[in-house]
Amino acid sequence: MPRADVVYTRTFLRDARRLPPVVQRQLLEQEQRFRMDPHDPRLHTKALHGRLEGLRSFRITRAYRVLYRHIRSVAY
Repeated sequence: MPRADVVYTRTFLRDARRLPPVVQRQLLEQEQRFRMDPHDPRLHTKALHGRLEGLRSFRITRAYRVLYRHIRSVAY
């Protein structure tokens, strides 16, 4: 399965630095898992609705989730 390329927003990077250290470690673990297989069931991914429609999320812990948008890559 192809690896996922990830692009971070400045807001994400700022907010990730503000997380408690234990959650930062869990974020890194889940982010690596996401890169290897975005459909890994341990990520608990889900499509969002309402004002967040078009975004998806995966779980870091029960209290923290990462929001992301899937952008299809184009081969040149």
